[in-house]
Amino acid sequence: MNQSTTETLLRFSSVTGMLIFIAVFVGVAAWILTRSRRQVRDWSQMPLEDHDARPHQ
Repeated sequence: MNQSTTETLLRFSSVTGMLIFIAVFVGVAAWILTRSRRQVRDWSQMPLEDHDARPHQ
């Protein structure tokens, strides 16, 4: 491949990756913002650790 083909491929790949990232970010943000306050409150009450389990040895 010559240099211009490589540069074009790199530019296309970087733009495509950025568009995928933005689409996923906006999708997750929209999904979170459309959840009910009750569901968000339930999420905030979830434990981060299981205190009933034995510690790893």
